[in-house]
Amino acid sequence: METVLQQNFLAIWHHFLSFEISRSKLAVDTWGSGNAYLIFQVIAWHHVLVMTDQAVSKIRDEAVELWFQLTKTGFTTRNVLTYSLISSLTSFSVETVRRHVKKLEKNNWVS
Repeated sequence: METVLQQNFLAIWHHFLSFEISRSKLAVDTWGSGNAYLIFQVIAWHHVLVMTDQAVSKIRDEAVELWFQLTKTGFTTRNVLTYSLISSLTSFSVETVRRHVKKLEKNNWVS
């Protein structure tokens, strides 16, 4: 695999960066700003970490089912995602994080 990457670096890197730009634009359009998008990513990352502790299977369809189940029933973990931790992970102020999380809640992206 490494040889393939080395021999096709420019073509692969070009497509990867193009994908990242398209994804980021769509995300900013969806969440309203780059800050909100990054904060949402951190929240989703935390959700996946908690799911990993509770998941029996690593199959995508079962992971998606668990995601929605835990969203409805709540987590049985003591690992809490705080504004301070999001602030630390994003380098945004705690107040910026709080403000964006409130907007994400208002728009039903997080609860």
